[in-house]
Amino acid sequence: MGQMLGLFLTRGGAEVSLVVRRKEVKDVLENQGLSFKVYGEDDSEDADSKNEPVKIKTYVGSEGIKDCDVVFITAKGTDTEAVLQSIKPIIGGNTCVCSLQNGIGNVDIIKKYVKEENVYYGCMNLSATIVSPGHLEGSLFDGTCIYLGSVVKGRKQEKTGREIAEAFIKGGLSAEYTDDIDKEVWNKLLVNIAVNATCGLVRLRGG
Repeated sequence: MGQMLGLFLTRGGAEVSLVVRRKEVKDVLENQGLSFKVYGEDDSEDADSKNEPVKIKTYVGSEGIKDCDVVFITAKGTDTEAVLQSIKPIIGGNTCVCSLQNGIGNVDIIKKYVKEENVYYGCMNLSATIVSPGHLEGSLFDGTCIYLGSVVKGRKQEKTGREIAEAFIKGGLSAEYTDDIDKEVWNKLLVNIAVNATCGLVRLRGG
């Protein structure tokens, strides 16, 4: 999911520093680029041009990255604490940290490292699978792909939240800042509760 967000933000003109776990992934994303294809999309010339690989500045760990305006966390919830420990050097006093992870509890962990007024969170209605290094396939579901909100509700947070949403929109993803973000987060959680365990038991994909 982090690679997918990095791809769309880069397409929209944002300056992206993508953090990955393995050097071989870094080498592919920097030298060959990253592409995304919608499930079931044909291999026509138009589709190929739309899916042209995008090269992204990529790091293994946070060393070498300067203070960021916004940091997105997309790791599994069990890794949130470790991720925050590893990226402390790139979180400045004005850095916004945004959890785009499923579930509840990640925000509480982030607040131990980041001032409340700089903590954002949300959920995503999209999917991505790594077919091979540098190649993603997934779905952009109907409606809003990314919902964003903030812990502190204020004019500054709304302005920043709308700017973040606009960065995704420029890259081709529908995004929205909302004061009622908990509704969207819990809706996503309830869907996962109903679908994920069932899919696991019957060994079928959600579709």
